[in-house]
Amino acid sequence: MNKVKNLSKILKNIFLNPRFLVSFFILFTFTIINATYVHADIDESTLDFYDANGIFYYDGKASGGGCNSPLDLSNNTLYNGDPVIDQASLKKIEENKPVYEEYANKYGFEWQIIAAIHGMEFSYRTDKNPNNGQGVYQFLELAGKFPANKKLTWDDFKEQTNEVARQIKEVYGKNMDLSSEDGIKRMMYSYNSGPGGSSLYNRNARDWLHYTEEQIKNGEGSPYVMNLADEQRDSRHNEHWQEFHCDYNCVGRATVRPGAFLIYKALGGRGSASGNNCIGGETGNLIVDTALKLAWPQNELSRAKNFELVPEYKSAMEQFNLTGKFSPPGASCDVFVSAVMALSGIDPEFPKHCCGVSNNGDTYTYVHGSPLYERLPYDDNFLRNKANYNDPNLQNGDILLKTSGNGNGESYGHIAIFYRDSSNVPHMIHASKGDRTGAVTGVYGAPFEIWRYVGDKPINTNTTTENNTNKNTDKNANKASNNTENIPVSQ
Repeated sequence: MNKVKNLSKILKNIFLNPRFLVSFFILFTFTIINATYVHADIDESTLDFYDANGIFYYDGKASGGGCNSPLDLSNNTLYNGDPVIDQASLKKIEENKPVYEEYANKYGFEWQIIAAIHGMEFSYRTDKNPNNGQGVYQFLELAGKFPANKKLTWDDFKEQTNEVARQIKEVYGKNMDLSSEDGIKRMMYSYNSGPGGSSLYNRNARDWLHYTEEQIKNGEGSPYVMNLADEQRDSRHNEHWQEFHCDYNCVGRATVRPGAFLIYKALGGRGSASGNNCIGGETGNLIVDTALKLAWPQNELSRAKNFELVPEYKSAMEQFNLTGKFSPPGASCDVFVSAVMALSGIDPEFPKHCCGVSNNGDTYTYVHGSPLYERLPYDDNFLRNKANYNDPNLQNGDILLKTSGNGNGESYGHIAIFYRDSSNVPHMIHASKGDRTGAVTGVYGAPFEIWRYVGDKPINTNTTTENNTNKNTDKNANKASNNTENIPVSQ
């Protein structure tokens, strides 16, 4: 009994101690505030205090639309065995990745592309603008818009990342296939050296490296793009491997930092499909997940029937020149499927054959004639029976296609994406001419042909596996990276 009384007395002294009460109140208040409200940027010492005391807090830099996909560093090795990206840089990339992902996802390409350009231009820094007024992505054509050495907020960084993503898609990568390695190289070369490339790099690639004209256009001879790709593109072994060290006419041996394309690959860039690790993600099938991103869910079908557009669908139609195909905009099955196939990166050519599925129209003819698609061996009557949509041979992303006027009794054609949800319930993702924009619906019996993409771009993402505004007009002018930080001249 005496022990119990003594323990009670000790606990009472502890809990009623003014110092304990004040400390407890402070910690409790910080916990509630930081678990409930978004805080502004917090200095490192405060974050250390939170971590040391087990206080939970909202990390604003960890949010913002990214998909938080893990880094794939399986290609982080140069031809000589050295790492492409060092650990300090990888730490910065991890911190910035949610923003890279958010805006790459917005414009429909791989986040690694933005990261590589950021690394080349300003060593992944987000704390301030560089001293030339061109911003962290070195927008030469916007020089002066970004005050030199201005301290940046996270929102400032996001704004600049949105701008670089827009320029990658709409300016430097315009009409390029950013789902292919050659297209990505060509875009990076254009970003650095303008639409025609650098005459110096082109000449060196032709005279000393003996590249073809197509390879030259793809930036194979540009140190900005391909530095350290092999021994002949390493200035320590080839004195003719030269680069610009400023925006105009300051030429010397190339540095020994890896080129942008090597960084892109080292970070897990695939150069296939859209590479967009953030699209959808519900099924792991790139076609279906892109379609789900552009369509209203089944419980919001009324919005599709009111001709409302999912913002991503509206953006995709504008991006691929599909907006004016039908009125109301987006209420057409072939427009919807064209937007899906292009935005996913699976088939950027699809929108060029829009539109028409009835009476063997352009879209119908394209699918039939393209080597990218193969018809499954079922006749037109197979899917007249709704039960056959449960056939296990049907896969997510298959294209359902029917036309009119070929003796099948149909008065109109249609095209849709097949989708089986996590409960194995079959659905169609589609729009309908004059009836609705993109939406998920149930299936119905009709004489659909079943087509499947059989090209070389992987569609299963869950396997293990405007005019150019560059102002450079001098024949040797070059949009040099101006990144003078962490660029060794020897290694």
